[in-house]
Amino acid sequence: MRPFPPSLLRASTLVVIALLWAVAGCGGPRTAATPDPASNAVETGLEPTSAHPDPSAPDAYEGWVRVSRDDLGLRFALPPGWDQREADGMFFVSPPAPEDDSVVLLLQVAPGELDAALARLDGAFPMKELRYKERNTSEVINGLDVTYGEGVGFSTDFEADLHFFIMVVEATPHTTLIAAYVRESVFQDRKARVLGIIQSIERL
Repeated sequence: MRPFPPSLLRASTLVVIALLWAVAGCGGPRTAATPDPASNAVETGLEPTSAHPDPSAPDAYEGWVRVSRDDLGLRFALPPGWDQREADGMFFVSPPAPEDDSVVLLLQVAPGELDAALARLDGAFPMKELRYKERNTSEVINGLDVTYGEGVGFSTDFEADLHFFIMVVEATPHTTLIAAYVRESVFQDRKARVLGIIQSIERL
């Protein structure tokens, strides 16, 4: 299976802009690339988590690597063997080959600098035929306010569908943009790990 190239690790500006419009509640006019989510639903799996988990419950992340990021004010868990790297001020995590068909990136967003954050994601491959499952959806994950969009889009680079999550996480005074992309053909196999990373995020 063709791995994700470095260009993917900068995420699609088209998708990020579309999803962040949705996250911000700015629906805008619907086009062929932004159909009615009710008629193009895709399976999702993100669920809210308790701000005060049961300390007697078994550790769902036993054996995972704990990562702390002072710049984001966050910590989270990664499955064993996942790669960690930084480029252009963004932090990327992805599984090792031959399962390198998923990527999660985290980007600090300075106050009032959303446009600048999007500019740093520029130059990535285009996506089209976006089909949303969730738009402008609010959840609380480990006590953090999260707004996210989710769906599937067609990557013209890969000539295949990608399942994506775009999230804005508020951990005052930090705001973090989190994007996850997984080949739709393997999403069910990768879902537990990718969503596990997202749902492990907590404030430092």
